[in-house]
Amino acid sequence: MTEFNHLDIYYGNSGMATIQLTAFYPFARMSNKDVWNYNAYGNEYRDKLMSTTGVLLEGQMPPHLIDTTTPIAGTKTVLLYNCGEELADVKIGIAGDVGAGISIYNDATRQTCSIIGLTQSLSTVHNKWLELDSQSGKVFFNNGQEQSMSFMYHDRGFIQLKGSNPIWRDIEISYNGNEIQSNNQFTEEMEGQYIRIQDQWRKITSFISPASMLIDHTYSAPGSEVSDVVFMNYITITPQTTMALTKLDFLYEPTFK
Repeated sequence: MTEFNHLDIYYGNSGMATIQLTAFYPFARMSNKDVWNYNAYGNEYRDKLMSTTGVLLEGQMPPHLIDTTTPIAGTKTVLLYNCGEELADVKIGIAGDVGAGISIYNDATRQTCSIIGLTQSLSTVHNKWLELDSQSGKVFFNNGQEQSMSFMYHDRGFIQLKGSNPIWRDIEISYNGNEIQSNNQFTEEMEGQYIRIQDQWRKITSFISPASMLIDHTYSAPGSEVSDVVFMNYITITPQTTMALTKLDFLYEPTFK
């Protein structure tokens, strides 16, 4: 959306004029990434929420605040979920030592964010972290109270999260080994997406038929569940040499048209 101050220019006029354009963020953003109960807001809102968004229950969401109780010392992969339908901007919060540099790569969007020069003495020791904001393009140190520009630690790029809406909800499945089966509810579009089984998101590696697909995990015993199929952003954090991350957060809001 753009705000335009009206200006009439007639034939024969001469001179100079100033035109002011104000650009606004073109998408809607959802303040919650998930809900604790689909029925919490009444049946009418529940039906709209489930039919127009990809929102999941709180307990089903992969964490966006990554556990760094023990510093992350080697290549790390995480799943991030945007229940919207548009790319969601991400603010990465990171502290610790990045060695010769690290890359943060989103396989879904093929975007890479590279960080260099960050050390524990610059961040962790002073209870500070580096923030990289894909919406504003700003990079700064933050201690929760003050911010200072710090572009020298940003080598290149930012990441965003691809949306998952719409999703496939409440599919009755059975599983055995690395095969999942349904009553002809699977589609080819599900290949490469994720299904939740035994409280873990598993990648669908191959569509066989509407009744059968393969996943990236092998179960030792058969079972059955009702589950959803969603799109996840697969994030890889890779050091050039070594790293010891004491903070790794991905802050974002699900984004809609």
